[in-house]
Order: sequence, then structure tokens, then C-alpha cells
Amino acid sequence: MRENTPEPYCALITKESVCMLLRECVGVLRENKGLEMVHVEAQDGTFVSVKL
Repeated sequence: MRENTPEPYCALITKESVCMLLRECVGVLRENKGLEMVHVEAQDGTFVSVKL
């Protein structure tokens, strides 16, 4: 992750900060289980649906 982050912000990316973000996000994702994130339909009737 640090390689793709601009210089002033790469120092903020630590193992502790990434773990904290993951802990915070897991609860929100579990609350919204089944939420449809993407729904695309083609003219021929085929569709793609991405759910949590």
C-alpha cells in the first residue's frame, strides 16, 4: 500500500492503522449483509449483481 500512496501520506500507513480500519469496517459490512452494490442489465436481459 505504501508504494501506491503519495509521499506525505505514506508515513500514515502502518500495520496498526490498517488493522483499525478493518475492525471498523467489518461491523458495518455485517450490518449491511445482502446489500446490492452493483446491478447492471444488458438489453438482451442478462444481468450482473454484486451483493455483500
